[in-house]
Amino acid sequence: EIGSGLVGSEMCIRDRIWDVYHNITYKYRNQYEPKSSGSETTVTENSKTGIKFNGKYRLKNSNTGKWCDDANIYIIVFKDGSWRSHGNYGKINVN
Repeated sequence: EIGSGLVGSEMCIRDRIWDVYHNITYKYRNQYEPKSSGSETTVTENSKTGIKFNGKYRLKNSNTGKWCDDANIYIIVFKDGSWRSHGNYGKINVN
């Protein structure tokens, strides 16, 4: 990654974080799909550092099987491989 300003160990950590993010989106691909990507920011929560991926996702209603309106969701992947997501799920049209 020429020009990124990252050194070897930082690139390895970033690659691991990207691997976890892609595994998450692949694992849950039948429940939501990315519609557009947004920004990536470095975050620290409870002394854990990671990357916050912001984006729009289309969610599937597990009761009806219908795809719902786009939701703004973020996924945070921490350097230790743990992750969490949050979004405006309650404002999605699920009819």
